[in-house]
Amino acid sequence: MAVSRRRLAAALPPICDIGGPLVFTAAVMLAAHTNYATGPKQLDLLGIVLIVASNFPVVLRNRAPLATFTVCCAGLAAFAAAGYWEALNGIGSLLALYTVAGRYPPSRSVPAAVLHSIIQVFAALITGGAALWMILILAPQFSLTAWTLGNLTRVLAARNAELAALTERLDRDRTARARRAVVEERVRLARELHDVVAHHMSAISIQAGLARYVFRSDPDTAYTAVRAIGDASGRALEDMRRLLTLLRLDPEHSPDAQLLDGGLDQLHELVERVSAAGVPSTLAVTGKACRLPPGAELCIYRIVQESLTNVLKHAGDARATVIVDYGESETAVQVIDDGMGPVRTRTATAEGHGLIGMRERAKLYGGTLTAGALAQKGFRVMLTLPMTAETVPDEPRPAQGIPRAGDGQPDDQRSGC
Repeated sequence: MAVSRRRLAAALPPICDIGGPLVFTAAVMLAAHTNYATGPKQLDLLGIVLIVASNFPVVLRNRAPLATFTVCCAGLAAFAAAGYWEALNGIGSLLALYTVAGRYPPSRSVPAAVLHSIIQVFAALITGGAALWMILILAPQFSLTAWTLGNLTRVLAARNAELAALTERLDRDRTARARRAVVEERVRLARELHDVVAHHMSAISIQAGLARYVFRSDPDTAYTAVRAIGDASGRALEDMRRLLTLLRLDPEHSPDAQLLDGGLDQLHELVERVSAAGVPSTLAVTGKACRLPPGAELCIYRIVQESLTNVLKHAGDARATVIVDYGESETAVQVIDDGMGPVRTRTATAEGHGLIGMRERAKLYGGTLTAGALAQKGFRVMLTLPMTAETVPDEPRPAQGIPRAGDGQPDDQRSGC
């Protein structure tokens, strides 16, 4: 059924283009043979030929509008000049004028409308079927009506084409935005996955090496290392479950606040885990503590986590200090170590994307991040975030063993993960 409808829809325009001219050409001939068409000269073979010439060429109006219009007007003028009463013989030229106005701009269609009005006035004057004042009024009205309808059709078709192009462009833009959103979401999830897995796996790797080294000589230490491996692997699995749940979460929910645990109140646990993994670490909080938005707190937590992970992996025998300083207009966070691990220069090839991801996180929340080697030894990562929430009184924790930070070289970076 649907196929039949499509075939009929495809065949209907050609049928109308041919059938319409046939119908009104026959109607003109029929009118010419009735009393309605009695005039100064009876219809004969020449009149029939001129009627056909005035109307039937309309079958080609969509292929050659100007040529069709010219032939129809010439046939109408010749029919009137031969002495026949024009009657309905102007239908073909009106339809041809409508097509010209619908296909061409006014600069080309208006002269055609003027020519059609002149030919109509000429035909009416020759036949003498109406008063001069009526001819001068009605003839231009017929031409103007046909031209106006055709021009409106052209304008509407042009607007529809513009709307179709605009719709297509909007569809492409929407598709591009959707793709960008997918890529951004993948990057965000990949960053979360990197932060979680890299941190826990670094701790597991160090503890596994320690357990293997003292397995026979110091069973208690080996047992403690194995227990730390179990704890770290359990936390890694828990974080992985949260990330997998995030993939199934309604996009309208906030993943930072609901699923991805990590805030300023959990920095103590993070520092303790790093200390248990083999890098003695301390946390110092200065200034008037405040509660930041969940996304900003998660940003600080992940950057501290990634920085301590890099200390675990690359700093060697080192100590680390995390400093959180609440200022009036911004929150500054530093992660400083005194390790002697490898530091890459600004021209070296990056081995990972840890520091790149940290800078992206900071930029996302309007902050800045610098990282580089200290003057003597060690490495420093410094994050600065603007204050965007009202402060909530909290007791700042006393600073413990904060080493003095030397002048860093912001473009020098230790290899990330």
